[in-house]
Amino acid sequence: MSKIDELHAEIESHLNTNKELAKILAFKALEEAKSIQDIKAIATSLKYLVKVNEQFGNYNEEGLDYLDQFIEFSQENALTNFHLQGLNFKITHLLSTDLEKASVLCEEAAFVLSESKGDLQVEQLNLNYNQIQIYTRKQSQLDEGLQLAFESLQVAQSLKNYDLQCLFLQSISILNSMMGNINQSIEYMEELIALAVQYKDYNNICGASGYIAYVYYKANKLEKALEKFEQAEQAAQAVNNIHGYINVALRKIRMLLELGNTEKAHEAILLLEPSVIESKHARSQNLLNFFKADYYAQLHLPEDAIKILESLLADELYMSDKIEKMHVLQKLHLQHKLINDFKSAYQYFEQFYAIRTDILEDERAQKVAELQAKFD
Repeated sequence: MSKIDELHAEIESHLNTNKELAKILAFKALEEAKSIQDIKAIATSLKYLVKVNEQFGNYNEEGLDYLDQFIEFSQENALTNFHLQGLNFKITHLLSTDLEKASVLCEEAAFVLSESKGDLQVEQLNLNYNQIQIYTRKQSQLDEGLQLAFESLQVAQSLKNYDLQCLFLQSISILNSMMGNINQSIEYMEELIALAVQYKDYNNICGASGYIAYVYYKANKLEKALEKFEQAEQAAQAVNNIHGYINVALRKIRMLLELGNTEKAHEAILLLEPSVIESKHARSQNLLNFFKADYYAQLHLPEDAIKILESLLADELYMSDKIEKMHVLQKLHLQHKLINDFKSAYQYFEQFYAIRTDILEDERAQKVAELQAKFD
């Protein structure tokens, strides 16, 4: 194995456990690749510099800069598979920031595929997955998305590609859940978990178990839900996946608060807090704070809830999400009513009502645009 191959293998081994070390190694790999003018090695190193700056499919500014470099370098050097990987990475990022741009980029990637020769089945399947994600997030064309997921799963199984099988089993489960087919949703996610156990993939066990736990909860199967949350937490801790553990624990806290089980919710909050602080992940901290505010609200401690909610309202990044802002404003309105501060309560209600109207108008405009597109 060459020096550059050894570096890439070492980066891969640290991606989920020590991203800072993986980043240092990726810089080293890029310099080594440039020194020997190995085009594919340069592209691979750029790809790793993208991945070390990724979290839950989103990239920080540094990651986005390397992603643009990766796409441009791959395109200039006719590395079609790398080019498509870069486009798929960017689509994944845009799914949570700009669905319309994600849709446009999907069309661009589809064109690149149509003009390309060679075996690009994996890249096609990744594009299919992103297209399904667009259907899911727009909550439209779900039947079409489900059909595409089934077809893609069959291809992934024929290729014996474990990662893609997991993605499409997950997609089928989520789409079924959205369509109200709860038993089918559970069936396919349990199939994913069984496959992950077979491969000893604790990260996938964590993600799938955490998701299906909430489906079990919504189906009023509370014992099964708690069992799956515990399975997910244990899997995350087995591979020191702090972000996976946080994601699952936050879902469990949400469930406990919705059930009104403040005692267990408080225990879970205290248990999770050190990991959230260690992660230095702002969104996780904000979500935990929101749940703390909900906890105080349920204990009829409005002053404590208000203090946390007002700090969240001052966080511009967190408030850039309209849905999150709406929830914070609604809760502030209710808590101020409890302390007889009706002036503040009314002001927060006005803001809440305005943003809710704005969200509904966005949804209506999106539906009209979809209907117009179908008509055209």
